[in-house]
Amino acid sequence: MYAKDAVKAGESLLRGENITSKFVIKEHPPLVELIDFSLVVNHYHFYLLPKIDNAIPILMKRLNDGFAKFFNITHGRKDAVFGSRYKGVVVSSDHQSYAVSRYISVINPLDVFQPGWREKGLKNWESAREFLEDYDFSSFLDRVGKRNAKILAPAEILEQYSFGISPTGREKYGEFVEEFLKERQTSNFQSLFLE
Repeated sequence: MYAKDAVKAGESLLRGENITSKFVIKEHPPLVELIDFSLVVNHYHFYLLPKIDNAIPILMKRLNDGFAKFFNITHGRKDAVFGSRYKGVVVSSDHQSYAVSRYISVINPLDVFQPGWREKGLKNWESAREFLEDYDFSSFLDRVGKRNAKILAPAEILEQYSFGISPTGREKYGEFVEEFLKERQTSNFQSLFLE
């Protein structure tokens, strides 16, 4: 298998297409369900629902070890790739679930769009929304109904978290994000500190 084949398979999964069986080895049921994700410049974020005890540490070890091995072979290295272990937070309420989903699928991708926006505010909330709708490396597209990636949890699980993916849930999520973006636009954002 070549790296370009793996990239094509990953792109297919994000587009909601099936991939060939040579990329999938089913040794056991999935360890986790993926609720939200984002891949940014030098790190990633996942909102995961564990299906067994210790599922998240097992998954993260496999993922990080596999990536480190790939990276070291590709670049002729033998050193550690990651500076520290992954960090996790237990989600225990609906409010926290909404906040985690927004942090992963909206806030982190906006760091790619406009570095420093968290301190200074967004220059234009509409442009930020357009960026999010074009950014392939987050679950935002799935949340608002513009994509149906195969890597996310089944619909019945997603319906329980962060507005779900039903048409009504997608609409509510879109409104939730739009309100957040408008509040973070430079003029509104700075007025929050003056009041």
